[in-house]
Amino acid sequence: QQENIREIQNEVRHTVNDLQMENMKLQDRNDRLERESKKINKLQKELEGKLEKQGVTLDTFVEQIKENKRIMNEMREHLKSEVTQEIFRVVMASDRDKNFVLGRNEREILTVRLNMINGVVFDEDLFRQTFQSNISMKDIFALLKGLADDNLNDGVGRIFKLEPTLMMNY
Repeated sequence: QQENIREIQNEVRHTVNDLQMENMKLQDRNDRLERESKKINKLQKELEGKLEKQGVTLDTFVEQIKENKRIMNEMREHLKSEVTQEIFRVVMASDRDKNFVLGRNEREILTVRLNMINGVVFDEDLFRQTFQSNISMKDIFALLKGLADDNLNDGVGRIFKLEPTLMMNY
């Protein structure tokens, strides 16, 4: 019976030790969070001070940021639309025989023209890997869908990457 009591005492000691270790870890995390919280509060006060000097409240500033984000999203959608139209125009201009299928020579013309489109980075190597034979209108629509869908991760979806900084000529 004494052995059972010793075993129980040892288990309790181990549990207490484990809990103390866990408590120390939690205390350390809490200390780090408190330091981070103080930094954030300091930054917030600095920001509020700068905004106050400009006659703007923090709430107004946050609303302006949200409005800016909304405008940037609209501009991105507009850019997608412009680039999509330009790609389609280039594809149609590259289809010399107007049969809605681009053969080898037409593909080469298309590749040169796609490299010249402003506002996108064109992955020519991926394009050539993806379209090794004739390109049909179905292929072109898949290509355009890849540009329109930011979440599309297949090869076609990565051939074009929108890059608004490349729009200088527009």
